[in-house]
Amino acid sequence: MDAPGIDVENDLKLDSGFKADGEVNLYEARIGGSLSTSGHFKSSALDLDLFDPKNVDRRAFYALQMRVGGSVIFRDVHMNGGVELSGTTIGADLILDGSFVSPGKTAIDASSTDIAGNVIVGYGVPFLSDGLVNFVTSRIGTDFFVAQATFSGAAREPHGLDASGMFVKNALVWTNVALPNGGFLNLTGVNATALIDDESSWPAPGNLLIDGFTYTEFSETGPTNAPGDADTRLRWLRLQPGFIRSPIINSPRSCAKAATSRVRFR
Repeated sequence: MDAPGIDVENDLKLDSGFKADGEVNLYEARIGGSLSTSGHFKSSALDLDLFDPKNVDRRAFYALQMRVGGSVIFRDVHMNGGVELSGTTIGADLILDGSFVSPGKTAIDASSTDIAGNVIVGYGVPFLSDGLVNFVTSRIGTDFFVAQATFSGAAREPHGLDASGMFVKNALVWTNVALPNGGFLNLTGVNATALIDDESSWPAPGNLLIDGFTYTEFSETGPTNAPGDADTRLRWLRLQPGFIRSPIINSPRSCAKAATSRVRFR
């Protein structure tokens, strides 16, 4: 499907019967309503003529700098080859569930996106990625939800969530998440009002990056009851690579204060 710059007045729907073997090209598309799909997408690396020259990574869904008035919804999709949404503006929510497979590469590139509503990853329908999920420097107008999600990949290949520099107006929710084979969570420089998580969703030691992560509180509302006590949060901080507890710090309160010197509370 080659439709760069297409102008759609209302909704664009690529439903469950939709299948693409090759690039779906919506580069700089303008969609007045919502974009929704639950189809099957496959990047065919053998036929280079199927790809826009700007799509150098040959991603299956290529929508660089798209403008959407409503929501962008990937509902129970099967994406083999990666999604490009970098620089896209979305007037409502971005919903991602299903499988997004691009081993050793970027499964979803949503860097520098401007999303007026929520980002919802999983949360009702499971989400699976094989490859990196990138939200670097994106701006989220309400909440960033991740639940029922697995960020998979081979042990020696980069995989996980890179949200460095992201701005979230309200809460960053991270629950019921798996990061197998050394998957990482990068929240470097993220700015959010609250963090809602659970300990079972934390990455393995050495795979949490939170330098400059700014937030107001660990929210203890709702079913997750996010742990906010000093001892639990110190365990969380120790997941950073190279974290060393000073032997001169004795009390949990003082230890938490020192350990969070670069994880700032507003």
